[in-house]
Amino acid sequence: MHTGDITAESIKAEFPDINSRDIDQIIKLNRFLDGKEAIVVDSLDGPNEFWYMGMENQIDAKEAAYLMEQDSETGTFINNRSDFNQVWDSGNYCSDVWHIFKKEQVEIIESLKF
Repeated sequence: MHTGDITAESIKAEFPDINSRDIDQIIKLNRFLDGKEAIVVDSLDGPNEFWYMGMENQIDAKEAAYLMEQDSETGTFINNRSDFNQVWDSGNYCSDVWHIFKKEQVEIIESLKF
């Protein structure tokens, strides 16, 4: 993932009505993911986007999922790490939303066949 150069200005340009807390959370998530390996699939929304599916490294996957859960519109575990940990550790965690990354934020290093 190449997500570390995201700025508050670029987020605001894409999402004009976004609040400052969500901007901070998006920046935090993108900085966390920067340089890490993740599993993505082509987005059905457009050819220049990928959907984030997870990570092989489960420690990083858990942290990324928790950071994604902090979104004020879609998050289920906002400021609630304890309940998140309980659901994650039970093996029953499933995100309710697709997180989208632009083509320039993703470097494909290996194609997996399922």
